[in-house]
Amino acid sequence: MLETETTVADGETLVALRGELSLAEAHAIRDALLAAFEDGRSVRVDLREVSTLELPGLQLLHAARAEGVKRGVGVSFDAGDNKTRLDRMCEFAGLAAISDVAPAGQE
Repeated sequence: MLETETTVADGETLVALRGELSLAEAHAIRDALLAAFEDGRSVRVDLREVSTLELPGLQLLHAARAEGVKRGVGVSFDAGDNKTRLDRMCEFAGLAAISDVAPAGQE
């Protein structure tokens, strides 16, 4: 099960994802991330309470990064204690580590 919460603070949109970033939740993840770009603010994705991470969820995080570049909007990820696990999953999948994904304009 996935819970999403979107708030705006300090000039950025915060998308908190809690629970499973899985194939079953892919549409909800995609919808939450795309909606965050609607107001043109920088987007920060809070991944600290992610319990399950599957490849489709990981791909959507990287797609959000690409969307930010396309729109000229900064995207950052806060993985907290999940950072090592997320980075290992990225390495396994052949994707850039979440911690290596720079905000737009800082590549």
